[in-house]
Formats: sequence, structure tokens, C-alpha cells
Amino acid sequence: MRKLEGARLDAVHAGVELLCQTPVRPVQRMAVDPGGTVLGGGLVAGTVVLLGGEPGAGKSTLALTWAAQLAHRGPVLYVSGEETAEQIRLRADRVLGHPLPPKLYVYCHHLLPHVLAQMEALRPILTIVDSVQTVLPRPGSGGGAMDAYEVGLHLTQAARRLNCVVILLCQLTKKGHLAGARGLEHIVDVVLRLEGQNGHRRLTSTKNRYGTPTSEALVVTGTGFQSQKN
Repeated sequence: MRKLEGARLDAVHAGVELLCQTPVRPVQRMAVDPGGTVLGGGLVAGTVVLLGGEPGAGKSTLALTWAAQLAHRGPVLYVSGEETAEQIRLRADRVLGHPLPPKLYVYCHHLLPHVLAQMEALRPILTIVDSVQTVLPRPGSGGGAMDAYEVGLHLTQAARRLNCVVILLCQLTKKGHLAGARGLEHIVDVVLRLEGQNGHRRLTSTKNRYGTPTSEALVVTGTGFQSQKN
């Protein structure tokens, strides 16, 4: 019995540390526009952002805008589980113009192990997954809520390990719920919603571990979004 208790103690001690001695890395914010205000000043390295919106709201366009801005600082990986590289290039040409940032990479695949392998190899400062519902944890997965949660959990661990930002795009249902990904809200650091119509959008943060939840009005333009001036 004593040996068993000792073994348990050793196992506990192996993962326990004094809070006052825990190292704290300075928060690294990377400014983006529009939406920087909603993010509390920018995207924070090592965090995961869940960006939800109805189909056609502009999630991909907004994420691509941020990707291009950060690609001037380091490699950025745009993962698509539903579009081809050509389709993404056409949107990038319309939104970003020419020339495209030299460190903006695109990877079209729907299996999580392949995505994680590319992240390990590229070491991006930002990875965008479009969308979390279309990436599967393994071949033959059904693509339900549990699969989306598992994918989000593994990508969250990768974000911490690689100290990169991961943005997960997610569809909203007509009732405003995250389609098949409700549980993800509990494991990510920031939850954003992009909503609106008729040329106007509102980007709202309902959760932000590094800032105060707030919102920002956006205007749809021919090349994406701009912050609406008062």
C-alpha cells in the first residue's frame, strides 16, 4: 500500500509546479485591420480564435485579409477543406490585389494529421482552417460535433506548442448557433461572430481571454471590409 501511495505521489509531483515560479511569456500581439479593436489590439501568438458566421457573411474574406497582413511578418498557412487552391487564389486576387504576399501558403486537405504535419514543417505564425467542420480527425470520420471538437482540441495543442495563432472558421446556423461545433467555444481563447447584411457587418467578440468582449462595425467594399467610421 505504501509503495502504491509513493508511486501516486511521484506521478503527481512530476506534473506539479509552484505557481510563483511558473514562467510567463510576454503577450505578443500582432495588429490586424479591420477587427483589431475587437481582438483587444491584435491576434495573440499561441492562441486559437473561433470565427463564426452564416454562409456568405465574409468569414473567408476577413481571414484572408488578416493572413495577408501577417504574411509580411512570417509564414502564414491557409488550410481549406472545401475549396481548391485556384478558388482561393481568385478570391485573394480580388481582395488583396497584386502582388500577393510571398509567405502566404495554401494547403487544400481535409484530414487533420496532414494539416498538423504541414504546420510542424512550415512553423507558421498564423494558420487558418476553413472550415473546422470540413477537416476530419481521421479517414472515415463522420464529421459530426465530436469530430469538430477533436480537431479543435488538437489544433489548440498545436497552437500552444508552435506559439502560432490558429483561426478556425465555423458556420452559424439560422438560429445563430455554431453548426456542429458548440463545444469548441470552451477550449478556444477568442470567439468572434461576423453578422449582418446589405453591405454592413458587425464583428463581435463573445469571449476573449486577452481582452474585453466588444464589437466593431464593418462596411463591405469591393475588396473586402473596412471599419465603419463614426
